[in-house]
Amino acid sequence: MTTIQKVAVRYQFGHFFCQLLERLAARLTQKPKLQQVVLENLAEEAGYSSTYPGPAHQEGRKRLLEALGVKYPEWEPMGTLDSPTNIHAAAANVLRKFVALVDQPDPVIGFGAIAESEGMVVGQYNRLVSMLRTECPGLTNYDMEHLLSHIQHDTLHRNDMLMAVETADQQAATEGARAARAAWEEFWMELEQ
Repeated sequence: MTTIQKVAVRYQFGHFFCQLLERLAARLTQKPKLQQVVLENLAEEAGYSSTYPGPAHQEGRKRLLEALGVKYPEWEPMGTLDSPTNIHAAAANVLRKFVALVDQPDPVIGFGAIAESEGMVVGQYNRLVSMLRTECPGLTNYDMEHLLSHIQHDTLHRNDMLMAVETADQQAATEGARAARAAWEEFWMELEQ
């Protein structure tokens, strides 16, 4: 699979990320501190954050994919979080795993999974940026702004999320983090096959 294809497939997960955050926030009504952190992350994703101002992330993903020659309307996933269509099998698989984590009886498991996933963006996006700079030298920082900004922002989201977890919830958050790492490891292995 080419680097361009890897970016496109990774972005298919991102396409559903707002829905995933909305679902998690709805499950955290008994944990208002955690819910608030998720809602702040959602505000940034959707483009209405005062802390991290900027356009909706969908726009940054679209700009990069179009700069890479990917026809966005043909690539864009359809459907819902529970029933995605027009989506690569690896993206569907990792999405399904994150939905299952968010839907666990203890919502802190899903919270831990999302926090870990945010932290993992740094490594994932740094790797993709490095490969794109080598394989697509005509790409500008403006084209890659979504990748570049998330290398910083998502570290902050992860830190905010981890700081919000109470001592009593550490075990559940750790369980979710472990599952998130395994899900992403499998995702990248699928793309290498």
